[in-house]
Amino acid sequence: MQDVYEKTIKGSTYKVRNLRPKQAFDLMVDVAKSLGPGAGALLDMVFFSGGSMKEGFAKAAASLDLEETVSAITKGLDKKLLNDAMTMLSEVTVVETDGAPKPLKACFDDHFAGRVGAMLEWFGFAFASQYTDFTESLRSALGK
Repeated sequence: MQDVYEKTIKGSTYKVRNLRPKQAFDLMVDVAKSLGPGAGALLDMVFFSGGSMKEGFAKAAASLDLEETVSAITKGLDKKLLNDAMTMLSEVTVVETDGAPKPLKACFDDHFAGRVGAMLEWFGFAFASQYTDFTESLRSALGK
């Protein structure tokens, strides 16, 4: 049975299913490769902050200069890879606004028009959701 992860962001509820295993693995490897040295800061933000990118970013920023943190994370970002990842994750997401569930892929541009912050929050949530079992095992092994 496939897990479904749910989160409400700015009035919309997102339900995210898992990608196919090899698809999720390939995405993780591609993102890690594109980030290079910034991968550590991003992984800490997404996976080791208790699920909140906001808290993770604050933690990373507190341990480094804010400019260095942002620079490390964004230095190797690849626009095509991130757009492809958003498309891939939108295919496994259903969004519910005003009680009407719709596949996010079918309404992505209209839904996020003027709401880039909500889009990025959904993206972080949908991405992290793909690796929940991995991060739980890793947290347990690291004693976090």
